[in-house]
Amino acid sequence: MACFGRSSDTKTVKSPADEEGFYYACKLDEIPENEAGFCVSVNKRKIALFKIRKEKTRVYALSDRCAHQATSISSGDLEDLEGNTRIKCPGHGIEYSLETGLPKQEVAFKQKIFQVKKKNEDEVWVKL
Repeated sequence: MACFGRSSDTKTVKSPADEEGFYYACKLDEIPENEAGFCVSVNKRKIALFKIRKEKTRVYALSDRCAHQATSISSGDLEDLEGNTRIKCPGHGIEYSLETGLPKQEVAFKQKIFQVKKKNEDEVWVKL
């Protein structure tokens, strides 16, 4: 199951790549700020998007399937550990860095991350 916010829906987007290999995912205001992620299926790949506001707003994109158990991570809880925001997988509680995909725990699983860019001030694009 994948979700955005705490719902059980996934936004589906089919889009061509731009000249740099990025695909349109959603509008920036669709992603909840400092909350659970927003799950979007971009060309059949489920991506969990997180919008974090600290000094400035950043958007992070990770595979929505936990590398450990394939649980949807977009519905997990966000935690801040010494300035490093992590998503806690609701399956077994593994915490992944939004920036690197590396787990806090010493396990051999790394969450896949994707590059993100904003276009036109309000569009979120991901590189698959």
